[in-house]
Amino acid sequence: MSQSVTLNDHFNHDERFDNSLHFDLFSGVAGDMLMSSLLHAYPSQLPSLLSLLKSMSSISSEWDLKYQSVLKGDGMINAGYVKVESIYGAVDAGLRHDVDGGGDLHKDENGHDHSHSHGHSHSHSHSHSHSHSHGDGPLRTLPSVLSIISPLPPYVYHYAAQSFLHLAHAEAKTHGVGVDEVHFHEVGAIDSIIDVCGLWCMCYLLKINPAKISCSALPSSEGTVWTEHGILPVPAPATARLMEGFKVVPGPKTAFGELCTPTGVAILRAAIWNPASMSLDKDRVGRWKGTGGRVGVGAGTKEFGGHPNVLRFPNRASAATPPLGKHESIYTPLRSPPRDNVAHPNHDHYDADGEMVLISKKELKKMVEDMVTEKLMQSRSASEAATGLSIRPSRSPQTLASSPPSKIDSAFWDTSNLLHLRCNLDDITAEVIGHVSEILMDSGALDVWTTGITMKKSRSAFEFNVLCKEEDGTRFLEVMFRNTTTLGVRCESVKRAALRRTFQEVDTKLGEKGSGVVSVKIGWLGEDAVTIHPEFEHCKRISKDSGIPIKVVMDAARTQVLK
Repeated sequence: MSQSVTLNDHFNHDERFDNSLHFDLFSGVAGDMLMSSLLHAYPSQLPSLLSLLKSMSSISSEWDLKYQSVLKGDGMINAGYVKVESIYGAVDAGLRHDVDGGGDLHKDENGHDHSHSHGHSHSHSHSHSHSHSHGDGPLRTLPSVLSIISPLPPYVYHYAAQSFLHLAHAEAKTHGVGVDEVHFHEVGAIDSIIDVCGLWCMCYLLKINPAKISCSALPSSEGTVWTEHGILPVPAPATARLMEGFKVVPGPKTAFGELCTPTGVAILRAAIWNPASMSLDKDRVGRWKGTGGRVGVGAGTKEFGGHPNVLRFPNRASAATPPLGKHESIYTPLRSPPRDNVAHPNHDHYDADGEMVLISKKELKKMVEDMVTEKLMQSRSASEAATGLSIRPSRSPQTLASSPPSKIDSAFWDTSNLLHLRCNLDDITAEVIGHVSEILMDSGALDVWTTGITMKKSRSAFEFNVLCKEEDGTRFLEVMFRNTTTLGVRCESVKRAALRRTFQEVDTKLGEKGSGVVSVKIGWLGEDAVTIHPEFEHCKRISKDSGIPIKVVMDAARTQVLK
């Protein structure tokens, strides 16, 4: 421990490292959000950051880092967003879940990273309800992670190592194993290593004195996380251990689920830890007491209904702070893509000297309306080109401009542009409609349904509906014209929001050995499994073979998923 104290003392008294930093954890904290906030304020440091991170040569080919500006919340708050891409792939955000006591080191829906890990004595079959394999890369222990980060400058190595050590201690206590026995899974370990080391590399480049790093109280929320071992309340066990000693306050009223992730809290714990007293320096947890300086905003992926999912920092700079890059300002120019992270034409406003010119609220509104109208027209042209149809939007671009389609976009579900085909049929039998429905579904239609309606002269009829991909419109129109009596089909472009889904096979233990296996479809709303639907045909087979009511079979399948 004496070496740790010496390192801390060295950086605390080195006058080159004299800048302060305070993190305002308004909506929570995660490793990528911390790094994003610093890059948002100092984007010119990105090349230097990448150079430092690539010095970890043993993993330099395993990852890539992308940085962009995004708009968060209904108020369209400009923020920085960092995405770490691994060659081992990433679990789809909708499929990620906390697995304390046997979990992956991965990012959750908050754009927050889950640095969960587990030890030797906590082995299991890895029958997680998501679809990636842990065999994609080697398991890494704390010593191997420390070896990976050893090429970094002493300042970065020391505080990154402290962050991982706090994390490993929390996991070891949770699972009752030694610190060196804690394993970090490859799929998420790359994300976590880059998030932790990236934050400390930025502090190194900005000459931040770790003794002058502070943070607000940690926000908390309500909710649960879905794990292999069942549903757990937030914060998860390892996160709760890392939060010991911090002041905790209620988060925003519109927040839900996990707000503070293990990696984010571990970084703050390493910064605010006092090795002399072996405890947190509580004077550095609370309201900011500094003076004004550069402000950066870091974004998470999760979207909340009533507030932006961001954290921010103000820092007080000294003469040692790196100079501003070209066109780099304390105020961020209006150049962020919309919330769905799709890039749009550059709308930066500079005067003849290259300085940013502030624009009025009215001008900003006009720009946003023009952007939305342009996007709608492009989408309409693409739909017409793909289907060969002239598709008329149900509302005019002027009406839509004040209510952008991105309002329904969220990290909790997938959105897609589809085609809705429908017609009224009053001179066709139900058997024919059933036959046509089978043809359409077998040909790739997303859904087919009928609704009973009453037409003129009180004639009973069906409204026949088909939902399909835009590129399949022409093909399905031909099927409808050839196989039904309709003379016309209404075509509408629609936007669908759909839960992300995973499939899991479970053994109901019903029937003969090995015959009780059922495939179960799980619908995920962020971290929560909101629908659990056993495959009907599988349950029907088991019920028929065993004589057990199908309802009992389906309940048994759901129970196995929840175990």
